[in-house]
Amino acid sequence: MPESGATKPRADGARKPISWLNIRTLFYLFGRRPLWLPQAIYIRNAAMLPARTYSVSIKRDWRALYEQIWRPDYFAHWASGLAESEFREDGDAWVATGPEGPIRIRFTPHNDYGVMDHVVEAGDGIAIHVPLRVIANGEGAEVMLTLFRQPDMDDERFAADARWINKDLSRLKALIERGSADGRNGDGSRSPL
Repeated sequence: MPESGATKPRADGARKPISWLNIRTLFYLFGRRPLWLPQAIYIRNAAMLPARTYSVSIKRDWRALYEQIWRPDYFAHWASGLAESEFREDGDAWVATGPEGPIRIRFTPHNDYGVMDHVVEAGDGIAIHVPLRVIANGEGAEVMLTLFRQPDMDDERFAADARWINKDLSRLKALIERGSADGRNGDGSRSPL
């Protein structure tokens, strides 16, 4: 695996940073830098943040699960760590009250890949990218969320955020497998209640 700052030769002999390949992938998938992804993501030589990915297995076809939960307003049913209120659409973003005050959230558009990334902006002007994926796991699905440890985050806060994420992922699993917020069971049938 190349080290940070590594370069790759081009046909014309010039060298481009390897990280350019990641940007090219985004442009391929979205046709341009997605509006939900802050420009700061493209800054070269930025320090890498420690990260942990948490997941939950859900007994539901991954595509059916993605179709049920990809809409931003569905997050309010299970993601208490993201918002403590209903989401309201505001232009290209959604607004809500987060655990520490008002937040703006920009979500990936609907896609065929199970990508549910979002960027959370608190009142301090810092944008935090939160990768979230729904992928196939046999006949079911795996929902994976990556937590980046922010520069000002101490061990206690990082551990608390990890616990909150796991609690929210467990809540999502319960909603889907035992009956969801839209009145359907995990298999898509209507709940009798």
